[in-house]
Amino acid sequence: GGGASRRSRRPMNWDKIATEEHIGLASRKQDFSMKLKSAKELAEVLADVQLPEQDTNALYSLVDINNDGTVTAVEFARGMRLFAPSCVLENLRLKCMENHKRVSDVFAGLSPERRSKVMDAHQMRVLLEELGVASGVKVEAIMDLMEPHRTGGMSVRELIAALQSTGPGGVVALPP
Repeated sequence: GGGASRRSRRPMNWDKIATEEHIGLASRKQDFSMKLKSAKELAEVLADVQLPEQDTNALYSLVDINNDGTVTAVEFARGMRLFAPSCVLENLRLKCMENHKRVSDVFAGLSPERRSKVMDAHQMRVLLEELGVASGVKVEAIMDLMEPHRTGGMSVRELIAALQSTGPGGVVALPP
């Protein structure tokens, strides 16, 4: 692998490379035993995102989970999900956008008290099911990302903020 000495010290834009196209690499390949033997091979797979060599080396060493010097399709997919937090939120964000102009519109009918209430994973799942946006959403993974120490839970307000921060943005006309 690339080793710690090669790792980039500047922050990497994981979201740029963690698109469904690249995460889907493992599922598109019939051969799950495929292995990338070097950071150079990884750079070829990710050619369209034009990742600098230093970042490719860092990515390669990070996703080589078992440190055997190769990266399997499964390691690559897992690594992208671990290092690109927005991937965890993307399914829910897309579900919200299916029938609404903005993510916050899904939650607009909730009372202020309900939007501020801190919920655990089960309560959040129940709420998302009520709102019709739970299908295919990994609520536990969202909770792990948002509340890793499980010190209390997460409110709808916090969830909305996280979902809005991962999206591409929107254009809203400002009043004159």
